[in-house]
Amino acid sequence: MARPWLVAALVGALCLGLGAPAAAQPPPAPGGAGSRVAEVDRVVVRWWVRGRPETPRFIFARELAFEARVEALADGIVPAPGLEVPYADKHVRAAIQRHVAESMLADLQQESEVEPATEAESIAAAAKIARHTEAARGFLERRIGDRPGQGRSRLAEALSAEGLTGPELDVMLRRQARAGLYLDERVAPMLEPDEAELADVHRRGDTPYTDVPFEAARADVKNWLIATRLATALERYFRSARQRVEVEIVRAAP
Repeated sequence: MARPWLVAALVGALCLGLGAPAAAQPPPAPGGAGSRVAEVDRVVVRWWVRGRPETPRFIFARELAFEARVEALADGIVPAPGLEVPYADKHVRAAIQRHVAESMLADLQQESEVEPATEAESIAAAAKIARHTEAARGFLERRIGDRPGQGRSRLAEALSAEGLTGPELDVMLRRQARAGLYLDERVAPMLEPDEAELADVHRRGDTPYTDVPFEAARADVKNWLIATRLATALERYFRSARQRVEVEIVRAAP
């Protein structure tokens, strides 16, 4: 699937120092084993952390296009029906930075998890990840839509526009869930604000739900607060880790 806006934005990201271009990859032979995959998706970003042997890691075009679309929606840019959005390169850079930060934190969270000793512990651990993955879906919907149901419909539209499936989204949400858990457990509590804190945020008018009674807006206020805290924490983490991370834009072969 051609994405001219993504190519242009990646070039802009290059010019602004996000990464250096990697060597062009040779195209697969016509009819070869990789030809069908190449038509559907390809690697557009390669990144790694210095000193970690399990890297490099890769970001694919459809995935990055979706994540950049989310950043644009979160920035208040809404596509007109049937039209492609001319996303700015800042949205692609933000998407790459968030992807890398989430991946690094998710890796740290997995490394810190204790191997379950019993079947009951294994079930509990899986349930915990599932619960936080579903919560991550709510945070994502909250980032891209203010009104009830708006975020859900925009998420469905973004997935359809970039050809992503539900299972592919679930992989992203599990990464986000693990990253959030690490920040919550190792940096500062942010996933479970108490009732008094939510009421105070609502009363101050910091959220988009000032005109809605607190009782009716409680869930939306909670998701807004957590999503805002996570976004800030991820940005700070990426800035602190930037010197250890190498990011390369992988240009397509001519």
